[in-house]
Amino acid sequence: MATRTMNGPIVTPVNSLDDQGDWLNKLESGMFVTKTDWEQLANEKDSIPWLDRSLLGEPLMTGSESIIPGSCLLPGKLVRAIGFVQDIFDTEYFASNATFNIAFTDETPRLAERTPLLIAPIPFATPWFRNVLVDGQEKRQKRHRLFHEGEDGTHASNVHDADMETVGSQVWPVSQLNSDPDTVPFLAKLYYDQYQTDPELFVSKLMLNQIVEIIGVLDDRDDAFVQEPDYDEWGNVQLPPGRHLPRIHVLYYQAHDIDSLLATEQKTIATSESSISALANALHISDTVAFALWMTLLSMAERQALHESSQWAPVRTPQDTTLGCASLNVVLPCVEECAVMASKLFEMFMHIVPTVQCHSITAGTSLDDLLPPMKRNGRLVPTSLQLLKGTTLILNIGALQLQQLSAGQVERLQILRRLAMGHKMIYSFEGNVQIPFEADIRIIVLSTMTSLTVLPCLLQVQVLTMGDIMQCERNDDSVVHSLRNSLAAARSSSKALLPKGILYRNILLPPIVLEQAQGDFVRRRELARLKGEYMPSDNDFHRWLTLTRLQARSRRASAADLSDWKRAVELDNAMMATMME
Repeated sequence: MATRTMNGPIVTPVNSLDDQGDWLNKLESGMFVTKTDWEQLANEKDSIPWLDRSLLGEPLMTGSESIIPGSCLLPGKLVRAIGFVQDIFDTEYFASNATFNIAFTDETPRLAERTPLLIAPIPFATPWFRNVLVDGQEKRQKRHRLFHEGEDGTHASNVHDADMETVGSQVWPVSQLNSDPDTVPFLAKLYYDQYQTDPELFVSKLMLNQIVEIIGVLDDRDDAFVQEPDYDEWGNVQLPPGRHLPRIHVLYYQAHDIDSLLATEQKTIATSESSISALANALHISDTVAFALWMTLLSMAERQALHESSQWAPVRTPQDTTLGCASLNVVLPCVEECAVMASKLFEMFMHIVPTVQCHSITAGTSLDDLLPPMKRNGRLVPTSLQLLKGTTLILNIGALQLQQLSAGQVERLQILRRLAMGHKMIYSFEGNVQIPFEADIRIIVLSTMTSLTVLPCLLQVQVLTMGDIMQCERNDDSVVHSLRNSLAAARSSSKALLPKGILYRNILLPPIVLEQAQGDFVRRRELARLKGEYMPSDNDFHRWLTLTRLQARSRRASAADLSDWKRAVELDNAMMATMME
């Protein structure tokens, strides 16, 4: 089997201006990105400009600076970008000038391959999280000034053409998916076979829906701009031309998830008890409801390593649910109060979680708008249900009446049922192929007693009185920051960011906890049998153990103890008591 031989590093040193113009040629000639190159790019990434509209000659849609930008990016220079893998396309083959360890004639094709990925802005990102993604608003505004002005302070000369289509508008609906309007989608071309890193730091191939940070060369060649937004005579997908969808040839990438991006090093973090109390006070709800909400925000799949692919997959239970994930149904007195609670939760979560979306589902078009991900004509259609790991989803079904649904809407509702209970989302591909994808997200359903069974959840709690929620004042900044930091610290404590990706640490249930849990479960069943009451089932036992794991995570502990089990059972009893009122 023929293998390429390396003639030398492709990038090193990153800060060598004389070397920058040859990077793309070197990459396409088959040269390797060495371990030294990879580390150098990682070390120097803060000096590499972020890719946004301003670097592509378009005015920024946000911010206070009223300047007319020009295309300030020199051809073939490095750019840095972050987004999520929205779609993966068929492998491309191209002619390479790489040398091989066996002789070839001049007529022998020397093919290399690369994988094109569509990287899109993070959907439903809250404003504060958008700033985290680009190192903070202050740095972002400074970056804009640097790249819009020359060394003498004058503005760039190229003026944006107002009649030109917005970059990325043909492939990514910014307003529909509420992403940062200043970031743009792009086509990333990855040369997996040419990334030479330490075997112990093996870099995994990127997966659909992964968040990824990329450094690469923006392709400005003429042949990168000739594709039309249509399909060729063989039916192959054709993406918009380069002026509407930038092409980046990737030299370095780092997989992230939302929690790893928010890992905090602060020494003073609020306790779980104080966070629950603050949430209860902010929303004017009982401690039991606030406790249930807090546990749901900490919901996270327990994972196991797949050695054949170096990926981590969620652990499934015999009940076909995801171990460690908890969805919550908050039951309210009436439809109007469901709407009020949805509004207040969304307002609060906009300040404390990185991505959040809220949908009020009725028998009308709102259910039809929740399209599951599907591949059509070679493209994965952008939809709000292409869910990133760690997303918070609020579903208000208070006004939903099952008897008013059409057959198609009932089928759509079944998709949401699998999402709420199983944390899975079905993706449809061409040829009527359906594949379940993980949906490791935080789901909160708002319902009334009449719509309680429409979307079953693992946890249920009833809000007996709305209190003064209608008169809730603006969230206090100190409370918001405390909740945000406490939540980020608890969720990120189970993960570690490594060069090869995310390392997951599951919450351990020691034998002493399992023995206590088993004994309590048997005693409760015996007592229920004697009284002729409902006997706890294995589903109840699974729910208690899930709450135990979440309670341990709230303490940022790596293993649960007996106090976690006790608090989990107390919370479950309190939630069940509200449902009996």
